[in-house]
Amino acid sequence: MKLFQFKEKEPPRGEYREDILAMIEEECRRRHEERRPLELKWMLCSDFYAGHQYRDINPYRGELEDYDPPYDYMERGVYNRIAPLIETRIANFKSLDFSMEVHPATCELSDYEKSLVATRLLTQTQYKCDFLSKKDSLVLWSELCGTAFLLSWWDPSKGDAVHDGERLLTLGDLDFGVLTPYEILPESIYKENLADQASIILEQVVSIDEVNRRYGVRVKPRAVDTYAIVPAAGTGGLGYVGATFAVGCRKAENSTLLRTYMERPSARHPSGRMFIATPDRILYYGTLPIDEYPLSMLRCKRVAGMFFGRSVIEDLIPLQRAYNGVKNKIHDYIRTLALNPLLVPEGSVNDIDELAANGVAPGDIVEYNPDRGEPKPLATQVLPTGVFEECENLSHEMEYAAGLSHLGATGNNSSSLTSASAIERLREIDGVRLALSGDAIRETVLHAAKIWLKLYKEHGGLTHIEKLAGSYDTSANFLWCGEDINSYDIVFESENALLHSDESCLAAIQSGIELGLFCDEDGKIPRQVRKKLLARMHVGDFLRTLYEDELQSAAARRENGELLGGKKLEVCPYDDHELHISEHRRAALEYSYYKTRKTSPVRAAALAEHIAAHIGAQKEKKGTEDGRTEETDA
Repeated sequence: MKLFQFKEKEPPRGEYREDILAMIEEECRRRHEERRPLELKWMLCSDFYAGHQYRDINPYRGELEDYDPPYDYMERGVYNRIAPLIETRIANFKSLDFSMEVHPATCELSDYEKSLVATRLLTQTQYKCDFLSKKDSLVLWSELCGTAFLLSWWDPSKGDAVHDGERLLTLGDLDFGVLTPYEILPESIYKENLADQASIILEQVVSIDEVNRRYGVRVKPRAVDTYAIVPAAGTGGLGYVGATFAVGCRKAENSTLLRTYMERPSARHPSGRMFIATPDRILYYGTLPIDEYPLSMLRCKRVAGMFFGRSVIEDLIPLQRAYNGVKNKIHDYIRTLALNPLLVPEGSVNDIDELAANGVAPGDIVEYNPDRGEPKPLATQVLPTGVFEECENLSHEMEYAAGLSHLGATGNNSSSLTSASAIERLREIDGVRLALSGDAIRETVLHAAKIWLKLYKEHGGLTHIEKLAGSYDTSANFLWCGEDINSYDIVFESENALLHSDESCLAAIQSGIELGLFCDEDGKIPRQVRKKLLARMHVGDFLRTLYEDELQSAAARRENGELLGGKKLEVCPYDDHELHISEHRRAALEYSYYKTRKTSPVRAAALAEHIAAHIGAQKEKKGTEDGRTEETDA
């Protein structure tokens, strides 16, 4: 990932390149050794998810190994229920809404305007950087290995371009991407939080051409060990061997290890430190891009006292093994019936080896000696019903371990409940059990959004132009710079959708409307409240009818700047008086306007007169409409 352009910079006095490279190499070696047991667990979870389920961790050799069946005749089928359960969990997380807004730092109008700019930047970042696709990848890696990361950085090669008199320079723009736990080397796996780590190393396998493209330098190529999905022997039985996929190691040729060493701020290094290096060369030496690590961490399940999280697949592995065992025993029994084993008295059959090798095919003639006895089919017992019940019980236990019910996992109601409200209650219970993971995803996105704003503030010193959809005023584009960001109080516009179903939300909204909870003193629902209600009801097309309100508010805010400068403006016939009065009153309540009234009453009078003109025009319009209504009634 491109954090910074190549920047040749000498380390400060007393530090040498060889010492820095040796330190990074030694730290990577130590941290790999400490993380090795966790890597085996991640690989085992990935194997079970992919369907390679006859393997385990050898604690003595410290590696994964396949285990063979005790007898060749045993069925070794894989009946993978882990993959569909994980996919169902991820599908439930699709209902989460990640629309965010930034609260103003103070009640001042200027801070309110800055919060709108920050909110738009977050919306634009999600749109430009393919947020939904990267979020899905983040969640998948978290479910698979227990932990995943979002890395945010400032890309100098992106964004708008300006002329500096001689050449065209890009202003840069923000970008972010997903990192797997294999690429993160913390200082200690026993420090639980990211902020507690004194340093973090990002280690990625990249081709030398990619290093040259990013940093403009050629480095020494080498063959680097990395993980990959490789074919492996999987299912089988009775001499048959099937094929599946497993996580294995491969050699990446003409590649190198790109390491990013990040050290948190300290007394010696108040801005922190960051190196980007290959094993034989330093590509960047500098400070952290912001006052913290530009990383956000998502854990599927938190483990007390551990940095990396725990995958839900770890809970499913023992149940999956038992499920495979029961299923295979059932199929062993079926195959026993199909092969029709015989009880043969000794010496009664001339060619016993042929009979043992091929059995009795349909239409075959078996020659035997009547004096020695007649071959007879082996008596088989009926398979107990408890075997099938155990299979069903294991299936339900796996659904429960995954945080799902049978209704949520399959869509079928296995209970005797037929009431719609009771079934909906079951769905809500499923949502509550998944809500913990949903909250973790939302917290990770919120933390990433704060990092985005910090990067915008740190690197957005020049004025940027953001182009939006539309054709009028700020809806088409808006100007911003780093000074416009002064608040990191970010919240989601909606609650966790896994806690409250759409039906319960709609019922609550309907009850609130009937009770008049959303109405103002005139008994009407304000426009801003109406817009939020429509958004919560997922009636997106009707939001376009409120598009004019945004234009009216933008025009009123534009007028505020001229009015506060002492310029007198007339009320236009196309103005929406209610929205204009609201925006102008907001400006009149600012402390800056209070000071203007004390120091320059003449300038302050322009805004007051304009508000009075709007109120008069509103009353006149209302009187005209009331007169028309009386005439119609008459």
